[in-house]
Amino acid sequence: MAAPVAVRCARIRYRPAVSAARAAFVIARKDLRQRARDGSVFLFAFAAPLGMAVIFSLALGSGSDGISFELGIANDDPGGAAAEQFVAVTDEIDGSGQISVVRYDDRDAVVAAVDDGDVGAAWIVPAGFSESVDAARAGPGDSTDDGIAVVGSADAAISTSVARSVAEGFLAQRRAVTLAIATVASLGGGAPEDPAGLAEAALALDAPYVLEDGEESAAGLELATYYSASLSVFFLFFTVPFALLGVMEERDQGTLARLRVAPVPTRAVIGGKLLGAFVTGIVSMTALVVATTVLLDAEWGAPLGVAILIVVGVTAAMAVAAAVGTLVRTAEQASAAASIVAVVLGLLGGAFFPISSGSPVLEVLSRISPHRWMLDGFRELSFGEPVSAIWPAVLAVGGFSLVLGLVAAVRADRWVEA
Repeated sequence: MAAPVAVRCARIRYRPAVSAARAAFVIARKDLRQRARDGSVFLFAFAAPLGMAVIFSLALGSGSDGISFELGIANDDPGGAAAEQFVAVTDEIDGSGQISVVRYDDRDAVVAAVDDGDVGAAWIVPAGFSESVDAARAGPGDSTDDGIAVVGSADAAISTSVARSVAEGFLAQRRAVTLAIATVASLGGGAPEDPAGLAEAALALDAPYVLEDGEESAAGLELATYYSASLSVFFLFFTVPFALLGVMEERDQGTLARLRVAPVPTRAVIGGKLLGAFVTGIVSMTALVVATTVLLDAEWGAPLGVAILIVVGVTAAMAVAAAVGTLVRTAEQASAAASIVAVVLGLLGGAFFPISSGSPVLEVLSRISPHRWMLDGFRELSFGEPVSAIWPAVLAVGGFSLVLGLVAAVRADRWVEA
């Protein structure tokens, strides 16, 4: 009888799968380290929006306090009531802080100043102007010497427009008073004994309303603040997709397939990519807020409100990238499609110019853009409004993210499958 054979059974140990949370953090850290070494991310996330905000602010002025005009005036009708009154109007404008007015002795001197570029535009009050106005003969745009002449430089079209508007407004006011007196006389009131004196008294009355610069225009409509916010949001929708769509590049290169062979859940892979993109967006927006505040004196408003808008904005950018990534087949297609969507949403949302100044159709279409709502929120904060004022913007951007996020969730397998 054969001796029994001893069989030794080896204990097989199964390596437990890495937890989804830990794997996601590892993948996110790897992506962030890789992006940090990639100069293109720094370009989209920080350098480009900051540089463009500086250029726009310097080219267009830093705000209402940064726009100024140099204008000149020559009064060839000294002693005339209407002429002196117009000079007084220009003196009031000179004290506004945005327009400086320089007086010249005569027509030749002020024309020479415009030609030399000392002033952008100038008014010339001709001799006999007051008499012609009292006779209701002068008016803006007249080619005779009776009206206020406006001369301007071809390189200072805005200054010329400002000067022309002031002259036309002054003459229109005088014509209105003259018309009112004539109307009363024609209705049986009788001609006044001193119509010229009555007109001067009427013109000396305080205006029924006065437009003044308020706190809102000084704090919330500064160009530095507007372009700092708009360009930061605009490039956010390039930065986040660039970081998130890297999963498709790894899929096409085969890296993702090798990663899925390891004991790493698929949800951890997608979660790690999402986390890396989220951190990239938060860091880039935060850096831009700090940089534009220090370099451009941008007024962002309450830090808590700014932080909330940044978070919902980054989430919206992630939703756009995720939805686009599940609707195309290759990384190249995803990059091109995400860029097109970012540009369209940015233009609709007013990233380069306020969309409210456009047509009613654009005004309606702009409401589908998260850029529009984020800029509305930043504007409210820059006005000094409390954090509660941004909740409509937060809800609108959150709804946008939810819709696209559901689209991406339903088609999530397209991310990891070729």
